[in-house]
Amino acid sequence: MAASRQRIKTTDLYKSIGMILDEYANGVEKGVNKQASKASKTLVDDLKKDSPNRTGEYAKSWGRIHEGGVYIVRNAKHWRLTHLLENGHRKPNGKGMVRAYPHIASAAKKAIQMFEDGVQKVIKGG
Repeated sequence: MAASRQRIKTTDLYKSIGMILDEYANGVEKGVNKQASKASKTLVDDLKKDSPNRTGEYAKSWGRIHEGGVYIVRNAKHWRLTHLLENGHRKPNGKGMVRAYPHIASAAKKAIQMFEDGVQKVIKGG
């Protein structure tokens, strides 16, 4: 069986390849943004669930904002406590330490892994 031969101008080939690549890039961009949104929402949910819960105010304050194409997960009201609770700190009188309540690192690790897995699926076209 003979192979079919067609002639195509190089400018047409470049345009066709360019259009295909643009379409692929737009699809990947939308997929990555969707995965970032999903991962940041999961991170907020996990932080609300796993945060130390003496009065509940600290856990309730976790949220996310979308600014400049980036999702920022933050504790809006009690941002000063995040480092102290995650890592522990000295007592106010300087004698002894207050124990750490690690909750941010594990939730962030889970969200990062979820994001990476999702982006790999998007890139592979799945």
